[in-house]
Amino acid sequence: MKINDLQALITDTNSISLSNSIELYRSAKPGLPLLVIDSPLCNAVLSPYGAQLLEFKSKGKAPLLWLSPKAVFEQGVPIRGGIPICAPWFGPHPTDSHKPNHGFLRNNHWAVESVEEFSNGEVKLDFLFDTQNTETKTYDYYFQIKLSMTLGESVKLALTVVNVGDAEMPFSWAFHTYFAINNLDATRVTGLTGEEYLDQTKALSTCSQVDDITFTNEVDRVYQEVGEEQSIRCDREGTVIANIKGHSCPSAIVWNPQTELAAKMKDIGPNGHLQFVCVERGAVFNDIWRIKPMSSMTAGLILQ
Repeated sequence: MKINDLQALITDTNSISLSNSIELYRSAKPGLPLLVIDSPLCNAVLSPYGAQLLEFKSKGKAPLLWLSPKAVFEQGVPIRGGIPICAPWFGPHPTDSHKPNHGFLRNNHWAVESVEEFSNGEVKLDFLFDTQNTETKTYDYYFQIKLSMTLGESVKLALTVVNVGDAEMPFSWAFHTYFAINNLDATRVTGLTGEEYLDQTKALSTCSQVDDITFTNEVDRVYQEVGEEQSIRCDREGTVIANIKGHSCPSAIVWNPQTELAAKMKDIGPNGHLQFVCVERGAVFNDIWRIKPMSSMTAGLILQ
């Protein structure tokens, strides 16, 4: 989407301004355009590249999301942090290792279809990506995907995928949310006790979650057919950092790379893992969506 088109779209808004990654994050040129939200209810930064919420803080509260200080802002590279959208496959491509990890939606510019400001202080933005315009050689199916993002005292996401082809389409996806934390040793994830999970650090062996999830080692777990709600808590009193509620998001993925892996990742770096945990919601592995021709499926996520 052209800069002039973005500027025209937000001309009549009071809470939205246009910036770029060079100004905000001192990224290398040419950088990426960014939308900055300063509303009565929240502050946020969004990237049309990837339709990605990078920062979010409701007024009077701590930042909800973590954006890596080492994040790269250039075409073809995913932005590390915020809420990337992993799709239309999750993790490595199932048959072709040369295709991008976690799909191509986080590595492409989306169209900003509309912006709205409501009397209650919320701001809503709609993003659209159509594979009929691009990526025809990367994926064997044609689809349109729309992301509606409503920002106020909470983050509300609505994702709709339309299969515009003539064959049933498998669609695997996740909201890969990076939550900001202050103390990894005291951080725990609740709401998944008793669930079975696939441990990606142990060749997808099946394990059972006995208690709350803690982060003394590398954690990379996929939970399937889980309940709607989870929480991230910190300290002995169980202070809530974030509440997570997913609708039609049957899978949960919990990830933290720990010391050794984080040090090898250029856009995280040594000790970067101490600043975040990922609790993702979506539909992966056995929970994958299968969308019939000319049909759609929708999911929602609320973070607060």
